[in-house]
Amino acid sequence: MNRYFIFAFAICAAFNLASAQELGEVVAITNEAGAQQFPDAAYNSRDDSFLAVWEHVAEDDIVEIHGVVLNGQTGKPVGAPDVLLMGVYSIEAPEIAYNGDANEFLLIARRNNDDVVLAQRISNTGVPVGEPVEIGRSDGPTYFDPAARARVATVAYNSTDKQYFIGVCGEYWGYIVNPDLSIDFPIPRFGEGTNPAAAWSSKSNVYLMAYEDRQTRNTGNENLSAQLLSSLGEPIGDAIFLRDQDFAEESPRIAYNSVDDQFLVVWDERIGFSENLNPQTLTDTIGQLVGADGSKIWNPIPIEAGTAYTLRQDVEFSPQAGAYLVVWKGDESGDFAFADILGRIVGRDGSLQSDIFLIYDGGDNGTDEGNSEQYFDESKLPVVALNAKTGAFLVVWEEAGTNRNPADRNIMARFVKVKTTPIHSWEIY
Repeated sequence: MNRYFIFAFAICAAFNLASAQELGEVVAITNEAGAQQFPDAAYNSRDDSFLAVWEHVAEDDIVEIHGVVLNGQTGKPVGAPDVLLMGVYSIEAPEIAYNGDANEFLLIARRNNDDVVLAQRISNTGVPVGEPVEIGRSDGPTYFDPAARARVATVAYNSTDKQYFIGVCGEYWGYIVNPDLSIDFPIPRFGEGTNPAAAWSSKSNVYLMAYEDRQTRNTGNENLSAQLLSSLGEPIGDAIFLRDQDFAEESPRIAYNSVDDQFLVVWDERIGFSENLNPQTLTDTIGQLVGADGSKIWNPIPIEAGTAYTLRQDVEFSPQAGAYLVVWKGDESGDFAFADILGRIVGRDGSLQSDIFLIYDGGDNGTDEGNSEQYFDESKLPVVALNAKTGAFLVVWEEAGTNRNPADRNIMARFVKVKTTPIHSWEIY
């Protein structure tokens, strides 16, 4: 048996790939007065374009959702940003999904006075279609996150059934929503959690939703779970416990791999504290492969472990590259105030295909404005979207500029292209 195992391993190893990244031009999506923050992006496969959305601080504490179409090859804005969602109260934490059947996007965001998630159709040219619709209340955020920094709702489009899945972790766990934004089916609660992330399997026609699990943990000390759901939103099997460490596992994000019909879930994991840092929290970025049948594949992946501070990650899969790109904000020193945008390439089998690489250097002006999160992280909240035609990743993030002024932030973008080559030939003995 051992001889057969070694032979099989060697055959697999012959197909291992080494990955390298090619970085495109840094693009300023916004360049205007005021704070532009908390971005998301999705790709339009018909028009070869992206839609980027973000929070725009209009005045005092009033936040609107703005957006703009980006060229699919350059990442540069096509026209000027437009107002996509606004109201008497702030609307925060935008998420978007692309509907290729209707050639439009669905934008969701949470109204901060009552925590109700709103849904708004957006045309392929970045213009609102119809009126926003109230979906349901979203719980959260976590103990560590102010509301404007938590991913409190999630959306995925199902092109087989031509419906959306919107996860909220509120009085209902989520909703199956029709393209006209009528609710087809509310999903009853099946656990206790917040800050969901979801993706859809095009082969198995199921959803995977990951969330910060509070069934057995209190706020600030969550573990991480996931639930497989049918296309009707019905739970399949029991909850999948992804991680349960001494501290909190937070902010899950999911990418679907259509080649292997599996998902990669990534999250930030608080691993302890350091007496030499202020703030003192230490974090890692961890991942777990999950099959479309709900099975965990191999062990958790230490995507980033040991540089003291990582946070707010995202992930996407490129079939052309046969690899995932995981992005996050982080700093080797552990100092929250000087975070850069970092990335790493992960293979389909969960292997680490590249070293950690710098996507954007946020800089350091050598000043200390105090222990307040509004001044932290010159670069933060990265998201990644895939150009399905070229296989290149577009990374979008919030950049505060060299003066780290909380009232002067912009949205930036950069393409990351993965190149893969065989490591070397293997001989079988």
